[in-house]
Amino acid sequence: MVLNDAVTEYLAPEQLRFLPVFLTLNFSGCLLIISLVSISLFSSKIHHHAVLLNFYVVWIPYTFCYTLLFISGHVTGPEPSELFCTVQAGLVYGAPAMASTATLALIYLVSVRVTYSFKADSKALPRWTSCNAPVLLVVPYVAFTIFFLTAVVAGFKRPDLVGRNRYLYYCTVDISIGQISTAYIGLQCFIGLALQGWAAIPVWKHRKALWAMRNRDSTERDGICVRLLVRLVIFSAYLVFEIVLCLCLFTTKDPSKTFGLLNISLATLPVAVAVVLGSKDFFEVLGCHRHRHRHRTEQSDENVLTTVMITRPEQESVRTSSNIATVHSSA
Repeated sequence: MVLNDAVTEYLAPEQLRFLPVFLTLNFSGCLLIISLVSISLFSSKIHHHAVLLNFYVVWIPYTFCYTLLFISGHVTGPEPSELFCTVQAGLVYGAPAMASTATLALIYLVSVRVTYSFKADSKALPRWTSCNAPVLLVVPYVAFTIFFLTAVVAGFKRPDLVGRNRYLYYCTVDISIGQISTAYIGLQCFIGLALQGWAAIPVWKHRKALWAMRNRDSTERDGICVRLLVRLVIFSAYLVFEIVLCLCLFTTKDPSKTFGLLNISLATLPVAVAVVLGSKDFFEVLGCHRHRHRHRTEQSDENVLTTVMITRPEQESVRTSSNIATVHSSA
């Protein structure tokens, strides 16, 4: 594995000025995600579905793989060994695929639960939805293994294609796996947006019933699917924006001036996960919702159901409220 000194000298001044921002975002995102996982595991107030918890967990290796070169002290100076560089390249290609697959798994689970909760002829989730949970937990790691092994095998077969000189912050393999990974993530984003659009239709149709239940004390538990769906839509929109931005930066005439911004855009994703999806957990632990919860307890469930029945026909409203509570409480 030979280091192209000319390329590194050309790219380093432009990229190294973005290195502090890149590292700060990655380490901050890692700490925030670890905090979210710790809150989910040890807090008596907050309980999450295993798929949501797994979604948080997969972003920890995502941040770790991009900072591994810095942690080992090989951002500058002699290029790292072939073994180290090949393994890190495999992690760099495997971790994004794992994170995007975990995101799609969470979107699928939430979309199915939200949509099914509004069906008039249903009182509980079908059995096949509970059987899908183990599959949704395993699939992200299958995607990671496929991309990781593909990059590692290619790197060991062609050591001359493995190096730090392409992106400087981390090692890569100069094969088409990068384009395949981008296409894979983009396809998952498209499927995720379609699922969220499918789930948004019944939410919009029953918006009055949901609005009437907003002051219910158990809404924090019962309404988690709908609220989580809204947060996932926001995060998915940001993810699509990041993909478009990366494609625009990658196709510029002078890559040396855009690779740093490209890396920064990738480093913002874990922070976005913590802010968009995990901010509510932080507020709960800090007690910011305490006053609002105290106010909610003053209203009885009978008053809430009365409000729901006014906004919808009696039979449909009671059934809708019952389904929402039954399905969302299991999330």
